[in-house]
Amino acid sequence: VCSEISIWDVALTAEQAAELGDPSTVGITEPSKNNQVSDLSQNFPNPFSGRTTFNYQVKEAGNVSFRVYNAIGQLVKEIDHGSRIAGEYKLELNADALKDGIYYVQMSNNNRISNVKITISK
Repeated sequence: VCSEISIWDVALTAEQAAELGDPSTVGITEPSKNNQVSDLSQNFPNPFSGRTTFNYQVKEAGNVSFRVYNAIGQLVKEIDHGSRIAGEYKLELNADALKDGIYYVQMSNNNRISNVKITISK
């Protein structure tokens, strides 16, 4: 039984692809902490209406951007947070222009990608 499937148009590194296994792989395995690319924390509050906040980490200096996708994978909002040095930051997302529903927020920093599922309920 699968409760959720997401499709992303994102290139994987060789290590990330290897973690997915091959056609004979059965079950789901948790990525090891060393390889985990989880720089974007879950937003709070969630679900939300209007505004929500994300904490995020920058592992190495570079440009940071965010993309918001609807449940069918269409890009609905882009946020360029500019160049950041390594450290911890916050992003406040204003969703007043978005309809109720499930969305996915993707953070990009250099070759690192993090994704979070959010719910807007007005």
